[in-house]
Amino acid sequence: VHLIFGNHDEKLERNKENCQSLFSSVNHYLKLEVISKVKPLGFDNFINQRTHLVLSHFPICSWHDMNMGVIHLFGHLHLPSHHKLREGKALDVGVEGNDFKPYSLEDVEHLTFKQPRRNITIPQDHHQI
Repeated sequence: VHLIFGNHDEKLERNKENCQSLFSSVNHYLKLEVISKVKPLGFDNFINQRTHLVLSHFPICSWHDMNMGVIHLFGHLHLPSHHKLREGKALDVGVEGNDFKPYSLEDVEHLTFKQPRRNITIPQDHHQI
């Protein structure tokens, strides 16, 4: 279990009662590769499927390798289910938009599968924006 700090996590950030030791990692922003075993339809053997994620509490407009299809998961907004999927492969995984249940990796992959990758074009010198 990875903890991503939110905007109400002051006690967690101060590591009160060594609570951070309960987690595999503690971050504000995390690039994560999840490897799962899947059996493709029509095949006899399982294969390793790699899912690349960027996790943060707040939604961001640009994230690591977003042009390559990396999925951005965030919370904070408490969006209803019809607004949880954002531009690019960004998804609000707050439980409010999912009948107060957490999302599985399979849910995330299914919901973002048809979303187009997001490409941001900026001037060569980003200071000129």
